[in-house]
Amino acid sequence: MAQQVFLKAYRGIRRFDQRAAFSTWLYKITVNECRDHFRKCRARPLVYEADLSEEQLSHLEGIACSERHDSEPSERMVAKETLDDLLRYLPEQDRQLLILRETQGFSIQELAEIFDLKANNVKIRLFRARGKVADAHRRRVRQEASAKETLAVRNPRLTQLALKSQY
Repeated sequence: MAQQVFLKAYRGIRRFDQRAAFSTWLYKITVNECRDHFRKCRARPLVYEADLSEEQLSHLEGIACSERHDSEPSERMVAKETLDDLLRYLPEQDRQLLILRETQGFSIQELAEIFDLKANNVKIRLFRARGKVADAHRRRVRQEASAKETLAVRNPRLTQLALKSQY
């Protein structure tokens, strides 16, 4: 990591503003490099099978097997498309905050720095964004249920056939 910091300092020496001390500039590069490193480590933790106990290993294998059988690729695709549709209800910045927090594992403080917001504002925006997505999902489920009821009223025989084919 130290080599990476000095390499970045060497490459960016032309951008060094001599109004500040060189040590301050180098410190800032170091801090940013450390943040990047920890962000990458947290997003993709490596776990070696040799480090796990027998119980942990069997638990992980059980999860992996159940995940493979429980959701087919088509089901995962439908879930992804549904989530993408639900996220469209959010303003762009809220959508980005939610995606970075939930999928990339960014901390509240990191998001505050990235978006130039206060940490409490990030928390509020995330809370409201989750609420909007949940509301949109509830509306969608109600609409689908209503459509099925309408179909049942219009053609009860078709509904009976559909139910029989499910079982």
